[in-house]
Amino acid sequence: MDFIKREIMSHDLKIAGGKYPAIFNYRAIALAEDISGVANGYTLARLDEDYDKDGNLKRIGTGESSMLAKAGLQAREIIGLAYGMMKSAGVNVDVEDLEASISPSELSEIIKQLKEIIKHQDIKAVVDDSKNK
Repeated sequence: MDFIKREIMSHDLKIAGGKYPAIFNYRAIALAEDISGVANGYTLARLDEDYDKDGNLKRIGTGESSMLAKAGLQAREIIGLAYGMMKSAGVNVDVEDLEASISPSELSEIIKQLKEIIKHQDIKAVVDDSKNK
């Protein structure tokens, strides 16, 4: 029952000066993939691969243009993930409004928050050692 409890408990996501409930579950993932057009699977490992501990995009490629192109794609994915998580928690949010309300300087803080929510709501295996004793 721990997984079900974790899935329905919302966490606060702070965006543009407001607090909104957010849930990381399969519905959030599906909504995020619909918005971003990318079906990569949103896991903590995936976010850690692209972003450092402060939520900043890790350097990709050698030129400035490759970094900017990667940042633009990633921003759309992050906004999609925030949208999916908020929508799953029952927030009446429009993706265009959400996108317009997030400033580029706020994106790294949002990424840190999303990582924290995923860490708390990701599927965790429960090991029962009583059978092996």
